[in-house]
Amino acid sequence: MINIRKHKIIMLAVIIAFTMLSLTTTAFAQDNILTPSGIKSDDLESQIDAYLAKHIGQTLPGAAICVVKDGKVVLEKGYGYADIESQTPVNVQNTAFEYGSISKLFVWTSAMQLVEQGKLKLDEDIRTYLPSEITSKLKFQHPITMYDLMSHTAGFEQQAYDWKPFPLDPPNTPLEVSLVKHQPKQVYLPKTVIAYSNYGAAIAGLVVEQISGKRFYDYEREYIFNPLGMEMITGNPTLSDSPNLVKIKSKGYVSTGKGQFKQGTWTFLSEYPAGSVNGTIQSLSKYLIALTPEKSQGTTLFTQKSTLEQMLAQSYTPHSNMPSIAHGFWEYYGAERSLWHSGNTASFSSFFAFVPEERFGFAILTNAGGAFDEVHGFGELLLGQFKKYDSEQKTTLPLSKNIAGKYMISMYSHTSFFELLSYLTEMVNIDAVGDKEIEVQMKGKTTRYVQVSPYLYELSSQANPETNFNHSYLNFELNDGKVQRISGGHFMDMIPLPQGRTIPYLWFSIVVVIAASLFFTITPIVLLVQYIRRENKTADLSKSSLLAYKFTTALVLLGTLLILNNATLLFSAAFVTLLSPLQVKIQIIINCIVLFVAIVLLIYRVYRHRHFEITKKQNRFAILTLFMFVLTVYLLCDWNFFILF
Repeated sequence: MINIRKHKIIMLAVIIAFTMLSLTTTAFAQDNILTPSGIKSDDLESQIDAYLAKHIGQTLPGAAICVVKDGKVVLEKGYGYADIESQTPVNVQNTAFEYGSISKLFVWTSAMQLVEQGKLKLDEDIRTYLPSEITSKLKFQHPITMYDLMSHTAGFEQQAYDWKPFPLDPPNTPLEVSLVKHQPKQVYLPKTVIAYSNYGAAIAGLVVEQISGKRFYDYEREYIFNPLGMEMITGNPTLSDSPNLVKIKSKGYVSTGKGQFKQGTWTFLSEYPAGSVNGTIQSLSKYLIALTPEKSQGTTLFTQKSTLEQMLAQSYTPHSNMPSIAHGFWEYYGAERSLWHSGNTASFSSFFAFVPEERFGFAILTNAGGAFDEVHGFGELLLGQFKKYDSEQKTTLPLSKNIAGKYMISMYSHTSFFELLSYLTEMVNIDAVGDKEIEVQMKGKTTRYVQVSPYLYELSSQANPETNFNHSYLNFELNDGKVQRISGGHFMDMIPLPQGRTIPYLWFSIVVVIAASLFFTITPIVLLVQYIRRENKTADLSKSSLLAYKFTTALVLLGTLLILNNATLLFSAAFVTLLSPLQVKIQIIINCIVLFVAIVLLIYRVYRHRHFEITKKQNRFAILTLFMFVLTVYLLCDWNFFILF
């Protein structure tokens, strides 16, 4: 009996020990998971290496990454070259990149600091904080708030060069001068449409300047960069306060094909709060750590932890069950709720994200312009696929054919010739696929969505990483059975085609342009042949007939010049990566000069009509020429080809 009891005791001890060991092993395995996507600490570097190995030297010249967890940097690493020609490798300490629109996060952080100090209210008309000499020059009609600017719902159109920043002003031009000089039109009512706006973010920066009495780049250095120990960084658009940063700044590049790059230009943005920060990945990692403090501790960014919590809470959404905006930060529902923002300049791309609840964050900076899928793919690697909507399907879902049709992205220029280019290249087509699915065609890419709640659609097809982040869901807002807005919650919405921009009118415009192009291309050749065959017999014509002949010929040549000038302009805008604003202005001015000369000729023709003697055939040709010229001018006016931005 004693031996049996001892045996049972030993067996019980073994079972208990084994159970404890299993629990410990399981706990250790769970603790070893570092990323929301499920990557273990030991595998983090190798998985990132494998991901970037597919892109470095192929679509990215170089990149720098950082990963932080629980207030510490767990990985910082450089890949590829900061300068391809000299084979200078990317270094996390000594390679600076353009942050692009990640710069906007410092604007929203600054605004929240002023909210905490009681100097700013997010729901107050921003003109309250601006002096009268500025507000008297601002043209937007409807009041906007800091909330509207944070959610990009202030209603501004896309400026002609909002998405291709260039030094439109002298480098040291005050922000308020630039914002008054380059004002976009307020084309939507505030709070009704998401339309990403550099101008809106810059206006928010101007509010910070006026309240604090400091230039924004001085404010963010004093109250964000310096307190966090972010040394190799500046928001000054000319980098004039950081000569050491200029020395270590990477060259920027544009991909010209698999493994081929051409050197791009550095970006100097006159609306500097929206995207002018340059810095190293090490500096950015310190900002990530400041955004993910321990729950029991405060953060260096604010005096109260509640201010950080407020900033990171959702502040706008078109639908309660979809990710959207948290005071300027984009939301993403992966394995955990995360906040993120990407950045893109002429020659640099970046991505920044963190998971507040997990105290986890990361960033990637690259020296390649337009690398959207590469940087968003990096985000997907660490955050995981977007979370599927939990729907019980208890309600009857409306038919997808109710929302099929053609739409336009909200983020386009309404008052420049870029409007036509947007309609030709960025129109959205939505087709019903069965009763509950839709197929969305946008920018040459096709994706599918399935309806999970009345007029809420979830991405169902394998899409590119950028779409997974920006449009994992589409919410359709209807009024009297007609779609008013389609929103993915981020960046930009889709809207019905406005009046005057219907599909029949677009086809009419295209047909007229083709007809005018043929007429003003072929007619000069015909006139030249006729002139040569006449063998200088124009001297046999009466003086009045010769005058009429010259008038018609001059009008034809003016029409030809108009067609060639604008064909060149459209081609350059569509295919030249770094189209100069000066070139555009020159070509718009040429349009105006041609129109002015044509008007002078017509006035002269009317004034001297008694002195023009022409045959019926010549008269019909003159009328046809005048008709084609007027029709061409009408279309060019309607599509803003005579408007200087």
